[in-house]
Amino acid sequence: FCTLLLAALDDFMLKLLIVCAIFSITVDMSFATPEERSHAWIEGTAILFAVAVVSLVGAWSDYRKEGQFLKQQ
Repeated sequence: FCTLLLAALDDFMLKLLIVCAIFSITVDMSFATPEERSHAWIEGTAILFAVAVVSLVGAWSDYRKEGQFLKQQ
């Protein structure tokens, strides 16, 4: 499963989203006023969460397909 998860994360668009999310968190936290810092991290974290969900669902789907393929042989 871990190999399939790493293969799912090897997509260029997901890598780009991860970099942009980290950049967003960094910029938002550094330029936010003290009152805004408590929620400045949410947008970047939501992007990272979405990337994690997409990667996990893709890896789980591939894992199930591989299991069914091996069962049929």
